Amino acid sequence: MKQFYENFPEFNNLEKEKKRFVNRLNQIFREVEENCSHEELLQLHVNCCFSTGEDIDIIRDRKRGYLTLKDIADNSYEKSLLIIIEIFKLADDEYKAEFNKQIVLAISYSNPILGINWVNGMFYPSGDSTLDKELIAYSSFLLEQYPAEQKDLHNALSNYKAKKYDDVLHHCFTCLEDLTRKLLNNKRALTKNKEELLAKLEADQNWKSIINRFFEFLNDYGRHGGAKRHEKKEEEVEAALYQTCLLVRMIMRKIEK
Repeated sequence: MKQFYENFPEFNNLEKEKKRFVNRLNQIFREVEENCSHEELLQLHVNCCFSTGEDIDIIRDRKRGYLTLKDIADNSYEKSLLIIIEIFKLADDEYKAEFNKQIVLAISYSNPILGINWVNGMFYPSGDSTLDKELIAYSSFLLEQYPAEQKDLHNALSNYKAKKYDDVLHHCFTCLEDLTRKLLNNKRALTKNKEELLAKLEADQNWKSIINRFFEFLNDYGRHGGAKRHEKKEEEVEAALYQTCLLVRMIMRKIEK
């Protein structure tokens, strides 16, 4: 579909594309409900209303007691994304694998202008497709055994989408700091662990210099209370996300050994 939209740039309308994507998700909502037990559906409705901030009693009254996921989403792009995340949370492992494929397929039919991707239960902003797959998606996969660090990475991605750049760098910093503690088996701050980590990574001197300066950047711009916390550019934040994912891969290789 990407080639189609490149051939017809006149179709590049973000609001229309959001509506088309919501329509695709509405079909997925219907399939999910058809495969849920009554108890599972009740729990899913409660969770989705809590996530989207909707009053479940008001919606039930309006629909005379018959509630659907589409009713909760109300054709809202944002609410539809939140509901997809809630469905994934409640799914068993077998269904999660199939559900992931459905969401990836729905995105693949969308105009790239939509600007989102999906990896293991979380939406994140899309960039270069190769980098997304090899860095962001694979880094998230590697962190599955470390849910706190995976959550930090996901929070960094979602905050980038929301243009909350302070929080992006903060979560990048926290993810790498905590992952480094896992590798070195201590509770020290990243600034205190930096030299030992660089030795463990066994990178050459040039790479050590790059990583060392990157840690200084995160410490200055990403740490809460950092003196330069509110001074950064969007392209620098995007680059920091990719660099964080690269370091996650490097650190995880050492942990797995």
